[in-house]
Amino acid sequence: MQYIEGGHAFDYNDTLQSIEIDPENPYFMAENGTIYTKDKTQLVAFINNTATQFTIPEGIEVIQVSAFSGRKQLTNIVLPTTLKEIKYYSFARCHGLTKIEIPNSIESIEWAVFEDCSNLSQIIIDKPKGSISGSPWGCVYGDRAIKWLR
Repeated sequence: MQYIEGGHAFDYNDTLQSIEIDPENPYFMAENGTIYTKDKTQLVAFINNTATQFTIPEGIEVIQVSAFSGRKQLTNIVLPTTLKEIKYYSFARCHGLTKIEIPNSIESIEWAVFEDCSNLSQIIIDKPKGSISGSPWGCVYGDRAIKWLR
């Protein structure tokens, strides 16, 4: 998969609410405060600073580096059943998150994905215990926050 590190550009911006990308841009598109790759298989950055909930569209396979980082107001993120990879720092400093459910399609969760998510106490994974390496991926509650469903 292509490596994109676009989320870092919006990490500490608490005022930006939306973004426009030229429709002729061959690589990226913007929709509802979110930047995707043009083929809409990768979520690059979520920049909406007022949303408390977000459902990632089906078809997304990769959440890129720092894509949601610093979005403190988010309390609920629904991941698609097509998701395969979550890159590092994707949800870092998402203090509003208390629970996240990870679908069984996931193949890789990189280090520090949940770094400094101070209230994240439940990571529910629809896979056999230990099938994704690296747990707890930076979660402050450690492995006791993880519930393997199989």
